[in-house]
Amino acid sequence: MLDHGTTAQPRDRRTVDPSLPPTEGLTSKQFWLTATILAVVAASFEIQQLMVIPLMGLLSTSLDVSATVTTWIVLSALISGAILTGPLCRLADRIGPKKIYVIAATAVLIGNALCALALAWHFPALMLFGRALVGINIAAAMGIAILKSLGTAKQMQMGMGMVTLGNGLGVVPSFLLAGFLIDQGSSLTTVFWVTAVLAAACVLMLLAIPHTQGWRNVRIPFLSSVLIGAWVLPICLYLSLGNSWGWASWSALGVLMFAIVAFACWLRFELTSDNPLIPLRMLRGNALVGYYATACIGLLAYGYYLTASAFAQAPPEQTGYGFGVSVFESGLILIPVGILVTLLGPVVGRLMHVVGPKWVLITGSAILTLQFILMAAFKSELWQMYAYAAMFGVGVALFLPAGWSVFAMQAKHEEIGITAGMALILQMIYGALAAAIGTVLLTRELISDSALSVESGYTSVFLVYAIGMAIAVGLGFFVNTKRDGYTTGDQELAQ
Repeated sequence: MLDHGTTAQPRDRRTVDPSLPPTEGLTSKQFWLTATILAVVAASFEIQQLMVIPLMGLLSTSLDVSATVTTWIVLSALISGAILTGPLCRLADRIGPKKIYVIAATAVLIGNALCALALAWHFPALMLFGRALVGINIAAAMGIAILKSLGTAKQMQMGMGMVTLGNGLGVVPSFLLAGFLIDQGSSLTTVFWVTAVLAAACVLMLLAIPHTQGWRNVRIPFLSSVLIGAWVLPICLYLSLGNSWGWASWSALGVLMFAIVAFACWLRFELTSDNPLIPLRMLRGNALVGYYATACIGLLAYGYYLTASAFAQAPPEQTGYGFGVSVFESGLILIPVGILVTLLGPVVGRLMHVVGPKWVLITGSAILTLQFILMAAFKSELWQMYAYAAMFGVGVALFLPAGWSVFAMQAKHEEIGITAGMALILQMIYGALAAAIGTVLLTRELISDSALSVESGYTSVFLVYAIGMAIAVGLGFFVNTKRDGYTTGDQELAQ
């Protein structure tokens, strides 16, 4: 058995040879039960992740903190995910993805409980720590690892479509549930206790998934995770506080230089280590395209949802833009996302099985690019926001599972946990940077006597996100469908 292609090790007779794919996979009943649980848990995790976004203004008031500190309630989850995802996914390779998924869901449960207590005790630092635990959202990575470990190639692709369906189903409730509870007079504390109950239900459901195999000789590169945090955290600090500190101030430049040195140390470690967290040898060809596509999930989730919600809630009489809607109404605007991802989710897996992930990825990313361009140019009518939500739903339903598929199918069985984890780490990093850049653009120029951005700030944000998705379109054309086991038509994708 090989440890990530490096050193030969004697095989433990009590473990399964990871080089051999499953020959039969799950029974039909086992597959649908497992895929349904993974989809439901993914939806619940999505609710817990996104529920806080339309509540940013209320959190700032309840905790009596600035807009920058409130932004870190989002960033803390992303940064903790970037740091902890790698070790957790490597542990999944070692002891099995089911066990790690249950542990992560338990941590999310504790995090939601701490957020509720932070509001009750008026303790902002506890809120940041709680959201950091909630940021351990490895639903997609563990879903892929479990499906890859237990199922056939066709089952994995169909299951990925269902997990994407779960992500889509979780979007609308995350906004509607929070808005409904607030409109009914519930406190923010109650909102987080509700998410804690959801997390507890996830733990119980995950226990019903079949046992998954681990491989004993997988090592955990903790130093690499620490080094990732050492450069991601100060970069986000520099971006989020640059407007207030001054971009060329000694404090800002000191933080930036620290980030650059930490990044260089991390890069050197990854290149020289025999057990890297993000093996740079994988960042080429189809895998590079797949990793960038999955990284865009962070941009989409924390780019579109955060900015669209804030824009829709902006009072037009004060800002000259926006629609002055409530938290609940901003959730209604996003209903087309959930509907279209729900309808297309089960279909996309079959579509990729027929035409391959390349053209599905290109089509989805092109739709998302066009959507952000249109949002930058036309956003004066409420109906336009519903139309953009519909475009977003179609684009996401196509783009995300195709991105996962591009890299997942070429992964070795003994590396699927860390392979999926690599994509999730990049997603968290990209999401954190997207949120930080969005904060810079939306706080660069404020309306007098308010903390609200001028309209051009939103225009700039949407254009930046359009560029990010346009890069995905271009990279999609470099996917080689004749490599890494890809076939189309009546044949299954080889494992």
